[in-house]
Amino acid sequence: MSFTLNDYQAQAMSVRLPSANELYAKFGLVGEVGELFGFLAKAIRDGMTMEHEQYIKKELGDCLWFVAAVAADHGWTLEDVAQSNINKLFSRRDRGTLQGSGDNR
Repeated sequence: MSFTLNDYQAQAMSVRLPSANELYAKFGLVGEVGELFGFLAKAIRDGMTMEHEQYIKKELGDCLWFVAAVAADHGWTLEDVAQSNINKLFSRRDRGTLQGSGDNR
């Protein structure tokens, strides 16, 4: 039995509270990414342990929940978002523009 990104999104959104509106999802995503990076900074300073690895996994899951919510708020599935990103990456690879900066490369 496979578990798809869309399966995850459907299950994750089934526990979304009514008060967790679009703005909450966007601010929450930024907050979770900030929490992850703050933790990573401390792990760099103090050294990475197996406990750190598990915490990173947990925080990435929290980030994924918020990505799923933001996508749902725009009417997209996670698989739509993932496929769009893969298409962009392969296009950049094929055009030799993986390196560099800017969204329109």
